[in-house]
Amino acid sequence: MHGSDFEDLVNKFMKFPGIGPRQARRFVYFLLAQDRIFRTDFIKTLEGLNAQAKQCSRCAYFFVGGLNQNLLCGRCQSPDTDKSILMIVEKDMDIDNIVKTGTYKGSFFVLGSLKNKTLKRLGLLKKIITKEGQTSQLKEIIIAFSASTDGDQMDHLLKIELKPLALKHNLKLSSLGRGLSTGVELEYSDAETIASALLGRH
Repeated sequence: MHGSDFEDLVNKFMKFPGIGPRQARRFVYFLLAQDRIFRTDFIKTLEGLNAQAKQCSRCAYFFVGGLNQNLLCGRCQSPDTDKSILMIVEKDMDIDNIVKTGTYKGSFFVLGSLKNKTLKRLGLLKKIITKEGQTSQLKEIIIAFSASTDGDQMDHLLKIELKPLALKHNLKLSSLGRGLSTGVELEYSDAETIASALLGRH
C-alpha cells in the first residue's frame, strides 16, 4: 500500500512517451532506492530546468538558456541559418535528429501532431510564412513528418492549409522523399535515411 505522493509520481511518469504503469512504478522504486543526496540533486536539476526552459517564439522549439529577452533559440538567431527554407516537423526530437545529419542548414517549425487536434501552432506558422514570404526570405517549405498513417494525414492536411500561401508568395511546397520506411518515426531514423529523404523530397 502506497501513499498519494507515490501514486502521484507514478502517474506523472506515465505521461512520458512510451511509459506504461509498470515502467513508471520501476522509476519511482528506483528513486526510493537511492540515497537522499541523489534525490535532492535530482529535484534541484528539475527545478533548474524549470527555471531556465524556454520555448522559441518563432519555431516553438524548447531550449534551455540564460538571459534571452527575445525568446529566440540559437538556431533562429544565427546568421548561418538558411532562412530561405523552412522545415515543418512534429516534435523537437525530430529537429535534433535532422540537425545531426549535417545535410540541412535551414530553419524549422515544430507544429505538433494530429493527436493534438486543435493544432494551436498552425496560426503562428501561417503568420511566419506570410511575413517571410513578403520579405522574400522564404523560398521553400518542407513538410517533414514520419512515414506513418498519422504522418501522411498531417502531410495531406498541411498541403491543403498551406497551398494558398505558397501560391500567393511563390513558394515551393515539398514533402520528404520516401527513403523513410513505412511506420518508422522520424525521431528514430538514421542520418543516412534522413539525408536520402531530404534529397528525394518532392
